[in-house]
Amino acid sequence: MNIKIGLDYYNVVTQFPDQCWELAWKVMVSGGEVYIISAVGHKRLKETGGLERYREEIEAWNIPNHETEIVVFDKEEDIPQLKLDVCKKYDIAIFIDDRPETVKLLHENGIMALLCPKPSKKTEKKAEKEGFGHPPLFE
Repeated sequence: MNIKIGLDYYNVVTQFPDQCWELAWKVMVSGGEVYIISAVGHKRLKETGGLERYREEIEAWNIPNHETEIVVFDKEEDIPQLKLDVCKKYDIAIFIDDRPETVKLLHENGIMALLCPKPSKKTEKKAEKEGFGHPPLFE
């Protein structure tokens, strides 16, 4: 069995890009599949210039993956279900996300869901100093 993993984009890939790149590369080299999944609201899409521009922002991180899936939400409480739907679509076995409610729903549906907490103020300051943790196209 080849493992399929999913990585949330914002606050997972953006917070730990080197670790996500290495994990994704190793999964793919071993025959597994990697999916980057991002939930984005209409306001953020407007700020970034639309869906394709947002996709470019995600892909600029160069995380190896089979597919980048973007789900657009109206209300934040819709995010867990939208991500669950994508995980089911691709048969994802492991997913890393920064939202406890998403992790809980995925876990309840048989997906090994791991929580990567949102950055703390200390982490954000380190990221700003070292030049990572923010989308490269929209600084």
